[in-house]
Amino acid sequence: SQSDTFMQTVQAGMQAAADRAGVEMIMGNTENKLDKEASMIDDYITRGVKAIVITPISADGSIAALKKAKEAGITIFCFNTCVNDPTIPSGYLVTKNADLGIKSGEAAAKFITEELGGKAKVGLLNCDQFEGCPPRKEGFLAQLKALPGVEVVADQAGWLADKAQPVSEAMLQANPEINILWAANEGGTVAHANAVKTLGLGGKVFVFGTDMNNQMGQMLQAKDDILQGVTGQAPYQMGYDSLAAALEVLGGKTVEAVTNTPTIYFGRGNDALIKQFMDTEGNAIFK
Repeated sequence: SQSDTFMQTVQAGMQAAADRAGVEMIMGNTENKLDKEASMIDDYITRGVKAIVITPISADGSIAALKKAKEAGITIFCFNTCVNDPTIPSGYLVTKNADLGIKSGEAAAKFITEELGGKAKVGLLNCDQFEGCPPRKEGFLAQLKALPGVEVVADQAGWLADKAQPVSEAMLQANPEINILWAANEGGTVAHANAVKTLGLGGKVFVFGTDMNNQMGQMLQAKDDILQGVTGQAPYQMGYDSLAAALEVLGGKTVEAVTNTPTIYFGRGNDALIKQFMDTEGNAIFK
């Protein structure tokens, strides 16, 4: 998918690696449709590509098409997501989804303890229908379990900002005791922050979330004090390193079967790190 900031930044990293190596990169967008993914892979086989660097739609449903490409002599390299057949990819770069929730959960627990007297009613926006999302929520909630004064009172699906904002607003209206919100992805985080602002709840309801982009950076530095922190991936690094690693495999090298890319917590007040991200529009490679 090229419709969100995360994937656009991954693409920028891949293009930079391709340009540096002097290779041609053919970009494709599956639009999250298995039949289109299979058709595109068939097209790549016909065109004789040397490698396919991919975030498969389904751990099981994408196996057949990628296995066909593998049998045609094409190197398969996964990023972000992969398939449940370890014989197919030559490597896999991934952010531990649990880490995305854990780091925001740690920050939320600290905030609740220091700013809210250890008590909070929590509302969640999840993206549980996608394979990588449940571990994010589990990681976040695990950090709150040690606080007996915390209760999750709402947990609803919402991951596209425009569609999730009404869900967040309804959640807040139905549960006026909520004072902490968390979302599992970029769209849900934006939806929560906008809902709090629209309902005039700034200073009463505080948002933590997932994924980092320049919009998040602006929200973290806004005077409304709504968005407190997000845990982001390093998408530029993921894109750059995954394509570079695929080229290493083509050159005869063996790479690690799974390589974890870093997660970075961006908290309100950490202006130097936020500035580093925003100055490069996310194209910084964080070590």
